[in-house]
Amino acid sequence: MAPLALGWVVWSPTGAELAAIDRSTLITIDPVSGETTDLASIDADERNAVLTPTPAWSPDGRRIAFGGRDWAVYSVDVRSGERSLLVRLPGEEQEEFHMIDEILWSPDGAHIAVMNDSRLYIMDADGSNVRVVGDEFDPMDVAWSAWSPDGTRLAFAEASQPDEEIRIRVAPMDGAAPTEVGSLPLAGCAYNFECGLTWSPDGSQIAFRKHKGEVTAFDANGAGEVGPIDELTYRSWDGGWYSCTKCA
Repeated sequence: MAPLALGWVVWSPTGAELAAIDRSTLITIDPVSGETTDLASIDADERNAVLTPTPAWSPDGRRIAFGGRDWAVYSVDVRSGERSLLVRLPGEEQEEFHMIDEILWSPDGAHIAVMNDSRLYIMDADGSNVRVVGDEFDPMDVAWSAWSPDGTRLAFAEASQPDEEIRIRVAPMDGAAPTEVGSLPLAGCAYNFECGLTWSPDGSQIAFRKHKGEVTAFDANGAGEVGPIDELTYRSWDGGWYSCTKCA
């Protein structure tokens, strides 16, 4: 058997298996036996697999959402392997592979957030009711997003290079327009892996972590800045993950 060439790897909600992109195939891995199962072909070649967004497990662990060429979002049943096209999003012809940038499944399983081509979309889990909540992000800027613990709100932070500022907004799932809940200087977040966005477990606060462990919390309802919190608290909140260990 050829050795695996993994791009992104992510644990299932139960921790019983992993999903990964192996070259141009979505696979699951049994971490105990090492056995792999091919689930779906990804519309990407080997050199582009690392650019394919992390597969997103549904909260019940039954389905995995993933992106393909031409801004397509697919869902596959983990047990049967049945694959379905959820939506094909609009995009500009400016990238060779036209891939989705990021996929986030809401904790309640009802919605999926997708970033592509400088836009942030929210849709129902079956691909219906697609709407734009963040638009016209500068391609040279970066953005972060995170679901509230109950799945009723999506927080997203946009880095504006001209203004040298990060603005944090919250989009409710009832269709109302996003509201800004806070802002902070852009310095320290030149790349999205240097920083992160997450919610407190009770959904009352949103925290943004900058390079070297500077964390600021905001009231999720827009009442203003709550103040700094320590990195241990940030990491203890769901989603408080930091990928660049050498950057801290």
